[in-house]
Amino acid sequence: MEEPTKETVIIVHGTWAAPDPENSRWYQRRGGPPASEGFIAKLDTALQERGSLARCWSHCQGNQIFQWSGENSWIARTRAASALGEYVTKLQTEGWCCHIVAHSHGGNVVVEALPQFTINKPSNVSSGKIVTLGTPFINATLPISRRLRRLRVILNAISLTVLIVLSPVCLAASLLILSFLWESPSNWWDALRVVPIFAAGFIGLAALIVLTVRLSKRMFRIRYRMFGRENSSVERSFNDSNQVLPYFLAVGSRLDEAWQILHHIRNVDNPLAVRTNLLNYLFLSARSQILRSVEVSRIYGAKSHRDLGSGAKFALFVTYLMLAGFWAQLVYMSLTVSGYFTIDMLLTWLVFGSLMLGSVLFWTVILGGKFYSAFMSPFRWCSYPLRSIAGSFTEIGTYVVRSRGWSVLVAMAMGLEGYPHRLPAVRQYPDGVAESFVKYEDIPPGPLERALVMRSAWINRHFGRTAETFSNIVVTAADMASLLRTVEADQSLVHAVYYTDDECIARIADWIAGRG
Repeated sequence: MEEPTKETVIIVHGTWAAPDPENSRWYQRRGGPPASEGFIAKLDTALQERGSLARCWSHCQGNQIFQWSGENSWIARTRAASALGEYVTKLQTEGWCCHIVAHSHGGNVVVEALPQFTINKPSNVSSGKIVTLGTPFINATLPISRRLRRLRVILNAISLTVLIVLSPVCLAASLLILSFLWESPSNWWDALRVVPIFAAGFIGLAALIVLTVRLSKRMFRIRYRMFGRENSSVERSFNDSNQVLPYFLAVGSRLDEAWQILHHIRNVDNPLAVRTNLLNYLFLSARSQILRSVEVSRIYGAKSHRDLGSGAKFALFVTYLMLAGFWAQLVYMSLTVSGYFTIDMLLTWLVFGSLMLGSVLFWTVILGGKFYSAFMSPFRWCSYPLRSIAGSFTEIGTYVVRSRGWSVLVAMAMGLEGYPHRLPAVRQYPDGVAESFVKYEDIPPGPLERALVMRSAWINRHFGRTAETFSNIVVTAADMASLLRTVEADQSLVHAVYYTDDECIARIADWIAGRG
């Protein structure tokens, strides 16, 4: 007598939704088994009404449900995918047909774990259904797998080259030594020296043959999709292992707050970037700083030659002549007097310096402070370029921050901080899974309308705090994380309607029960 089919529903939560000891999460049982309220109770009831044997966490004893850290990090999601793959594989070996419902970034965890528990699935266990809810799909593993494939190709090429070169050389050297030994029978005990060389050549030749055969088989197994695109890694895995991919339903909405935030900040042009090269930016910044310094000096009351009368201009001209004579005398003495510093030089400098300083102070007392300000005008103009040059290092730092700061913010919002590749796109469809096994659906119109009404009420509640909202405008990674955390936790937004609205729960039950 055949054993009855054992079916269970595993729920994979999203970011920042790890179990909380103080509060029961939406994916946890409420009231003990069977659940008396919440998502678990509604989905179990809907599955029972449709004649499905699947129940949420029916394989669990107590509270041994699947969970992960919920950190907004691609490394945390990769660890969770590995743990989920092991979790599902273990259940499949025990005879369980595992259906999976994943919300938000939990969908990325499922997609990454999909090859692991599908390839390793026993042949006598049915493939379960998968439903993702509001997942902003980020294929972070594809660039990594491509790099690993390139590395394998390089290593195979190096191995082939080494084997092709060394194997014949070792075999030829062995034969040459043996030929010499054949002519000198008294030295046959030296044949032991030939054994390692011959063995290396023989093993290398055998390895060359095996490696060539394996590479040839791999080349013949390569398949291409329509339009010449290479099959996805997931699809190739299932083709090679003759497994059937679980039927995959992705439910989403363009009005989903999490998808909107991540999609738009990923695709928007850097609003902080400088639209020119570094040299041109430094030149424009220096010119702008000089002009700004002039205006600031004018605000602080600086005067120029144009602000003086005719008499003051003549006095200023005479003062400049004295200053020029002072500097000419310094240059002359520096060029003609070689050797050591003398008392005559000191006395000359003191006399000319006193005359110049006395002239400036005299005319300042007679004509007012604007004379002194006008006298210092050339020196101020000399200081402006010097200050701009000194500030060029700060401008270079500003240029780099404006060019790279936005991408860093986007990476942190997407949970890809420290990701060594170009940031992937944010999609509503899992592009790492074969298209023939995935169906995408927008959220039903009824739940969407009800969610938009609740979101409008949410906006109205916060509209009175406009000043605070603008003062806390989202421009930093911490603000972005706070916004995403709010979207994940607030059940009055579209992002939560998938597991709170009865019509959405009914659609999940239809898919698991096989009603399409």
